[in-house]
Amino acid sequence: EYMGEKEMVEVSFVSILFGIGCILLGTFFLSKKKTNSNSNKTFRVKEKVNFVRNKRDSTGTKEKCEIILAGLQDQAQSDAVREQINFLYQVILGTDDLQNHLMKDSSLENSTREWISQEFSTSSRGGIGREVSLTRGRSESQLKQIPQAILQKPEIQDILKKIDSFNDFDIFELNKVSDGNALKVVGWYVLHRWGCVKEFKIDPVVLERWLSEVEELYQDNPYHNQLHAADVLQCIHCLLLLGMQKYFDDDVEVFSLLVSAIIHDIGHDGKTNAYHNNIISERSLQYNEQSVQENYHASQAMKLLQNEETNICENMTKTQFREFRAIVIRCVLGTDMQNHFAHVKEMKLEAEARENQAEKWPIGDRALLRSMTLHLADLSNPLRPIDKATKWANALLEETFLQGDEEKKLGLPISPLCDRNTTELPNSQIGFLNYVVLPFLEVFAQILPELQNQILPQTKQNLQIWEQRKGQTNTPIKSTNISPQKSNET
Repeated sequence: EYMGEKEMVEVSFVSILFGIGCILLGTFFLSKKKTNSNSNKTFRVKEKVNFVRNKRDSTGTKEKCEIILAGLQDQAQSDAVREQINFLYQVILGTDDLQNHLMKDSSLENSTREWISQEFSTSSRGGIGREVSLTRGRSESQLKQIPQAILQKPEIQDILKKIDSFNDFDIFELNKVSDGNALKVVGWYVLHRWGCVKEFKIDPVVLERWLSEVEELYQDNPYHNQLHAADVLQCIHCLLLLGMQKYFDDDVEVFSLLVSAIIHDIGHDGKTNAYHNNIISERSLQYNEQSVQENYHASQAMKLLQNEETNICENMTKTQFREFRAIVIRCVLGTDMQNHFAHVKEMKLEAEARENQAEKWPIGDRALLRSMTLHLADLSNPLRPIDKATKWANALLEETFLQGDEEKKLGLPISPLCDRNTTELPNSQIGFLNYVVLPFLEVFAQILPELQNQILPQTKQNLQIWEQRKGQTNTPIKSTNISPQKSNET
């Protein structure tokens, strides 16, 4: 109390300097301790990176792992470690193996362990929000009865008896007797047949709403319509029965693949990606000219899951839903023909390296295999018996001609196979079979040998028939859809 104002200021200044010095000194020792601790953390994360590298032996994953390690060396804070592990989790799509590996690591810090526990919580649901409820104009009791009522029709039961046969099943007849609801019937049947409804606790009312909404979102195109989706789904069903189920032994995989088939062309407007990019359409602008249609289909399908009334993934865990979403998107994007030849070549190399043994295709390495399975089903029309193959070929040609007509009106160059004045149906099928389908089918047969006896003979016979039809005048193609109008009752 005897100090003057000057002395007080000097003492305060010295105290502040002393305090700052203590803080700096403490920070130095603490940072040194953290450096040692973070070195250990970095080493542990390196072990996890090696785990991922062994699980997913792909170039892309290796590069991402190296980026992770480089980032850890520069910034090995607790939050950084958490972010890197999060990135690892995203890289391998949240597999349970990584979860178990991390949770068993006793050296993992508690905060990171809590974060992992929260991310992989089995109580978390796959739903990603809610939107305005759908108004279908039906009560829940009516909704529950619709699929069963359709399936109980004797003529539908007779057709479904042949659903396991790629050659004998008649999707056109099924569509006719179900009043244009082939996708709903096949979707309901197949998802139950493969145990997906029971495994993922899908509410029958939600499933019916979802199937109805998917059917509605398919446009009334000559080819890319709900009937095509039903046909692709039935092909996936047959491929699984022929032996692909030994490769896809995970419930989420099978469910994702079946859903991918159901929604893979949802919202298709009957135009090619090239057309959208040429006219700079809204879709082209939205997806920057990259797999325009395929990105749109996947996006529309995922939007349906934002509504609780059509969210068939409602009872999935967060881990399951992330895996499901990643598989569906990858499979749908894989139907873009622009990637066909590169993917077929990659698949051939993969098949040879793995010696065509299912056990050498661990779940982390099946992304290409799943994608190409859907791609094969998407191209399966020419593989059907010739009467069905011809119906599909005519429908596809009609759709391409309609695009050609539109291009002509707009003053654009008419795309290949879109000019109704110059394109011949037999020639288009011969080229497609020789240069696209058969080479792909032969590569796929290395993985699924059953194709050699079940599908390849019919495909080669179809090629011979198309060869015999060369030079014949095209049958006039009218603007009629192979998918009949749906009854108002359904």
